[in-house]
Amino acid sequence: MAHRYHSALIVCGLVAAGLGGALLGPVVAPGGLAPRSTLADTTSPASPATTAPPNSVAVSGSGEVRVPPDMATVTFGVLADRATAADAQDEANRVIAAAVGNLHRLGIPDRLIQTAAIALQPRTDNSGNVIGYEASQTLAVVVDRVALVGRVVDAGVAAHANNNVGIAYGLHDENAARTAALRMAVGVARTRAAAAAAALGRSLIGAHVQLTENTQTVQPQPVVAAGRQAAPGAAAPTQAFGGTLTVHEDVGLTYTF
Repeated sequence: MAHRYHSALIVCGLVAAGLGGALLGPVVAPGGLAPRSTLADTTSPASPATTAPPNSVAVSGSGEVRVPPDMATVTFGVLADRATAADAQDEANRVIAAAVGNLHRLGIPDRLIQTAAIALQPRTDNSGNVIGYEASQTLAVVVDRVALVGRVVDAGVAAHANNNVGIAYGLHDENAARTAALRMAVGVARTRAAAAAAALGRSLIGAHVQLTENTQTVQPQPVVAAGRQAAPGAAAPTQAFGGTLTVHEDVGLTYTF
């Protein structure tokens, strides 16, 4: 789970009229630490140190929402080892063609099937002599219905495409979740800014505000890690659970008076 954090920075930069020094206003640190004032004076120790309200308040806020995924991308592939390059490639082609046929029977069209990787390379012994060839192919299949994910995995495994099996869940449209998380983050930051300004005798009414945004989506780990092989011909159907996705938003608000 993403960790939430908040920080507040109260910045003041005032040049004292008639003085040769710069007066830096209080800095409020996270965790409610007492503010500290620093005075840099280049004239004399007797120069008056005047205090003025800060001219800006900068705060941050975080928000996150959890939503169930409504789509997934399933990957699976084949690794064929044969004496000749042609035989290795033919075997890889045969397995992939069988897997695609299984996908079609599930109602998945070609537009949702993509060749994610393809390779053909020689296999050598310790002396560098070619003793065979390895052909590999990997498909990435977009699954519009999460309930179909397990059957898509089985469609590949049944065709012996049991290499690089994995699942990545996602959302068709993240806008609604991102908007909800953004509103939450802005609300947190606004509340902190109002509290900081009130403590300093200021109001946010009429202040100029600037916002910065940072977004991230946390996905569940793949069901089967890339590079491992699923057991072919498994009797029980594969069960895949989408869980929830966490959409996280961090914002920074700067109010200038």
